[in-house]
Amino acid sequence: LFTHTWSVLSNMNEPRQDLGLIHINGKLYAIGGSGNNSWGTHSLVEEYDIANNSWSILIDGTGFDSNSSPIGSGYDGRNQEYFTECNGKLYSVSTSASNGGNLKLYESDDGINWTTHEADVGNAHHPTLVASETKVYMIGGDVGDNPDYFKEFDPVSHTFTDLAPHSYRFYGRYHTIYNGGNIFKFSYWGNPDSLEMYNINSNTW
Repeated sequence: LFTHTWSVLSNMNEPRQDLGLIHINGKLYAIGGSGNNSWGTHSLVEEYDIANNSWSILIDGTGFDSNSSPIGSGYDGRNQEYFTECNGKLYSVSTSASNGGNLKLYESDDGINWTTHEADVGNAHHPTLVASETKVYMIGGDVGDNPDYFKEFDPVSHTFTDLAPHSYRFYGRYHTIYNGGNIFKFSYWGNPDSLEMYNINSNTW
């Protein structure tokens, strides 16, 4: 960033697209995505050591599917919007409406051991995760028991809170940015030209 030059770094152990790439505690975590190993790729977790320019496989997803993933039952992991970071922890979310059951949030501080937190709402396909400095936010996607949910998760109390609904709902996947107490949501499926801003303090869009 200081010299404005690019450097070639070590490749991941397995090539894939649409993965979650998260930085915590001086390391990068490459989680999920789509590649040659299909469901196994969705559960693959690699850790990049910036100081040593090296990748290590933390979870080899070979042989797992959404019901048997070591990250948690109902985990999918095929798209980058399913992942976020909050206060030094990694998060992902259950995504497959066909699996049934309630919405689940998966939490880890090392990429290997994951804890499942279950919310009192049905699952939905293609949700989006975004985080502030202290909370994790889940925005429902499309189809499923309750695709329109917007929930806040408190990592300290492990509780979920329902928040004000967003306007462009039911059919969509979103890109999100958190900045200065606001969440910006860009739709790129059902309403590709929509942009909304959520203010955390006032709980309004």
